[in-house]
Amino acid sequence: MVADREIGASTHTKKSSRVSSRNKRAFGGFVVAALASMTGYFLATKWKEMTSFSSSSDDDATGNRRQILLVGDSLTQRGYDSKKGWVSKLASSYVRRADVINRGYSGYNTRWVLDLMKRKPKLFVKKPMLVVVFLGANDAAVNHKREYAVPLEEYVKNMREILNLYKNVPRIVITPPPIIEKDRVQHAMETTAFDTPDRLYQHTEKYAVAAERVAREMGVGVADAFDTFEKLGGGDLSAYFSDGLHFSEKGEEVVYALIVETINHTYPWIASEKLSLDAPLHGELAERNI
Repeated sequence: MVADREIGASTHTKKSSRVSSRNKRAFGGFVVAALASMTGYFLATKWKEMTSFSSSSDDDATGNRRQILLVGDSLTQRGYDSKKGWVSKLASSYVRRADVINRGYSGYNTRWVLDLMKRKPKLFVKKPMLVVVFLGANDAAVNHKREYAVPLEEYVKNMREILNLYKNVPRIVITPPPIIEKDRVQHAMETTAFDTPDRLYQHTEKYAVAAERVAREMGVGVADAFDTFEKLGGGDLSAYFSDGLHFSEKGEEVVYALIVETINHTYPWIASEKLSLDAPLHGELAERNI
């Protein structure tokens, strides 16, 4: 059985290693991010001009309500589980402005999601206003969940291919969040015959870094969940996760705030408050006595 103190000490060392790793690649990352951001801004601006999305536009070019497509695993699927789920809150913020389409598939990795998108394209929105990709937690699986794992190189390739299915559309990548290893051990002991974690902090970090880099290089938005959570709780993240992997209500609120911040910063013209309602308010109709 894995001792809590050993995992805790290991996590502290891993966090120090992560900070060091980030510092070492800071300058190179800044250059890549700057170039990619310029490219992304140009493409996104052109997309905005082509589709004429503005506060005066009631719907998309087909006459349908705008749509936001979320592609992910259980971290996305579960975002609808309560009113405080990040997906529920996002849908509420865009009510009567854009429909939020949840395509989160519990347990799926990038390989399985990409295969599904190719085999059943009608499950996914053809011309969304925004695409959010939140994958990597299962790709980084280890030990008794290794059948879910996808090698890092393939993960990068799959992420690129998924994002490329929606070229010239505003896209955001959410990086996989950090792992609380001792809680994953507890989860394994309660639900399986194993006493080892199925995810590792440092291993998941590699996928978070890769996801961020893919997004920067492709010039799309980045919502760095790994880094955001890492800075919270003074090193104790247990309040933000229910089992060391999935979010508690407090964690859902963090993800919601992060995605809204990323939209407002990267694609401000599709922020909810910038979009008009798709139909008049009932008070307006009443004033006209219709």
